[in-house]
Parts: sequence; C-alpha cells; structure tokens
Amino acid sequence: MFTTLGLDLVYGTTDSVSVEIPVHQTGSEVPLEFFVCRKKDLKAKMNTLTHLGNFVRNSNTKNYRLSDAELLNKNSLIIMSEHDEIANHMIDEEIGATFKKFGSLIQEIHFTDQKLYNGFPMFMKAVLSLPTSEADQEGVEGNFILLQALFRLVDNAASLRLSQSVA
Repeated sequence: MFTTLGLDLVYGTTDSVSVEIPVHQTGSEVPLEFFVCRKKDLKAKMNTLTHLGNFVRNSNTKNYRLSDAELLNKNSLIIMSEHDEIANHMIDEEIGATFKKFGSLIQEIHFTDQKLYNGFPMFMKAVLSLPTSEADQEGVEGNFILLQALFRLVDNAASLRLSQSVA
C-alpha cells in the first residue's frame, strides 16, 4: 500500500470509474470487436488484451478526424475496429464531437463478443478518468457527457447491421 501511495504521488495517477454494460443485439447477433484508447496506452493495452491484434486495426472514421497536430499528440484517441463500416456506425457525428472535446478523460472503451469480462455474448467496458477536484467543472461536465455518449455507443452497437460486403 505504501508503494502504491508513493508511486501515485510521483506519477500522478488519477482516479477512474469503470462502466460495464451488457449489450443486447436485436435480431441476429453481429460479431463485434471495437476498441478506443489513447495512443500512448495502445501498446500496453494490446499486450494485455492479446486477442485484439487478431481482430482490430486502426479505423478510418469519418466523424473523428484528427488534425496533423492532433495526430502527433500521444494523448489523442485511437479508434480500432474490425472494419471501417463498424467504426463509422459506432462513432456518429455526436460521439465524434464528444470524443474530440472530452477524449482526454477516456482511458479505454472496449466492446467485445469474446466473453472476456463475463459470460454475456456482447459486452462494453469503459474506463473514464475522474476530475481531480470538485472545482473542475469542465471535468465533471465532461464525465457526464461521456456517460451519455457511452449509452449512445451501446445503442449503436445493439443496432449494428453489416452490409453484405463486410459480413
């Protein structure tokens, strides 16, 4: 415990909240592997979740485009999915804008059908950074908006239907 407290002071780790939601797909179940994290965390996440390398790749999403400066920023989000069609369905215009504005609060968002976290056929796990103080109104507002975006992502995952060219 002393080591953890000491390292927290040195490295400045932040508190976080995990949100876990089972996803019920209506109609036929569509296989889905979708992952979002900061660029600087990607290598460690891929080492932890070894199956991701077999399923996902960097996605070209039309509603989350980064400028050249943002592409160089290691805190920018990277969106990975099995196909660009999936990423474009999941990241609609509203979610893309939310990620651009509050992406620094996202540690990871993971949709999987691999039953990694439990026995549900489809599951979403998200980890968000919490504000460092109650005075951080932008952080508090950002977490509230991100929670709403997570529910929208779950709805998008539940309504996902792949075109014949992808399926």
